[in-house]
Amino acid sequence: MVCSKCNCEGTKHFIKGYCKKCYDFTWRLKNKDRFIESIKVWQSKHQDRIRKYRQKNKKKFREYYRTWYAKNGRNRAIDYQEATIEWSQRHPNAKQAHQKVQYALKIGEIIKSKNCSYCSRETRLVAHHRDYLKPLEVLWLCYSCHKEIHFNS
Repeated sequence: MVCSKCNCEGTKHFIKGYCKKCYDFTWRLKNKDRFIESIKVWQSKHQDRIRKYRQKNKKKFREYYRTWYAKNGRNRAIDYQEATIEWSQRHPNAKQAHQKVQYALKIGEIIKSKNCSYCSRETRLVAHHRDYLKPLEVLWLCYSCHKEIHFNS
């Protein structure tokens, strides 16, 4: 048989005209939510196994990322770390609010929306605080709406 996607031949495992590799890929694309949920379930059941794997391959990961960053760069300013430290010193309420939101997400006290509060687009979202003294009152916004709020206010 010949795979209808990648045109490979001679493999044993064909499912609905696809080789196993292409079938898995197309299934993951069509069933993205189920696939992500199955990964989360597997990871929650095998945390010890994941931890051991990461510990065992720590040097390999470190070397991989070191060479990747040497080749591709970080795309950050030279004084990035100093700038973030300076920002957090100038804005202690904001930093504390960010940390409280992260912790609340982690323990399930608040739930991150899937859609932007302004444009309703389904994408990566950031938490926007109108008042840092109320850290858990956040708007979930996409990056473009978040920038628009800050530049137009």
